[in-house]
Amino acid sequence: MPMDKNSRIFKVAILMNAELDWGRDIINGILNYAQEAGPWNIWIRRNSPRVFDHLPEDWRGDGVIARVSSA
Repeated sequence: MPMDKNSRIFKVAILMNAELDWGRDIINGILNYAQEAGPWNIWIRRNSPRVFDHLPEDWRGDGVIARVSSA
């Protein structure tokens, strides 16, 4: 779908552990949604650590989708 001149590309970070199937399924669902609703510029960490303590220092985004746990 071509963008019109008023469209904006949103920058979104995904902070979620992708080690297990459920995490990968959620991330895939987010990516599918972004493809339909986008355009989105998505930042996701390749190695998917269990604990996310920060985003890249130079990251300036519009939103974060995260799984937050106290355990």
